[in-house]
Amino acid sequence: MKETQIILISFICVCIGLFVGVNAIPFNDNHQRYVDSVNHFIGEPSPGLKFSGYEYTPHATYSVLFNNNMEFWINEDNFLVERYSSYDELKDCNKILISEKEALNIAESFAKIHDIRYDSKCLMVNETGLINGGDIIQYNFLWREYINGIESPNFTYISINPSSGKIVNYIGINRPITINITSKLTENDVVNIAKHHFKDVEIDTIETKLKIGYTNNGAQKLLWECKVYGKPKDYTLTGGILLIDAETGEIIQIGSWL
Repeated sequence: MKETQIILISFICVCIGLFVGVNAIPFNDNHQRYVDSVNHFIGEPSPGLKFSGYEYTPHATYSVLFNNNMEFWINEDNFLVERYSSYDELKDCNKILISEKEALNIAESFAKIHDIRYDSKCLMVNETGLINGGDIIQYNFLWREYINGIESPNFTYISINPSSGKIVNYIGINRPITINITSKLTENDVVNIAKHHFKDVEIDTIETKLKIGYTNNGAQKLLWECKVYGKPKDYTLTGGILLIDAETGEIIQIGSWL
């Protein structure tokens, strides 16, 4: 469970990107469209919306609006709210008053309203369950899109306050796939690349999967994700995670187990 929590939290952090805005930045010419997007998302007018800044990710630029401890990320290309957070719901979420099944029903109802793909059966449940962080407890639900077995960058993530049953966080990403998703490397090729890279590691197991990711300049790329689990050395985890270009075999990212 601990590894699942770390991976899920890290995954969400990578997806939402880096905050670089400041409150002093004014609305741009699309001011009213941002407001209309938020009003449509919550289903009612939200007076007092303030521009909080910009968020930049490899797949989108966001304008961030804030009001009454609620934060909305609006995609500047399609003017959709693709992330929502209610910080008030973090103040009292240390008691479990609803079941996981009830929380899932709430999350599914929310997803059906805000995610056009939800009823198309293209999203598969990837992670579910209660995450206990001590003072903060949440039900987390993650649905991921797979295309011919390949993990796409598209997903829906919803967290639920187990005390109130209200939405704490929502992220919904839906991007068209614009690249060839046939790998020139076989799984055996990828395993051999990983073994060579971790040649000093006594490898226990290797897990691989194909996924569609983004480069830093916003281009889609077909990748092999390769997780190498080595036997502990001096009480330290060995191995790590490689991202490998599925066309060239180049290792484009290396991560170590913490």
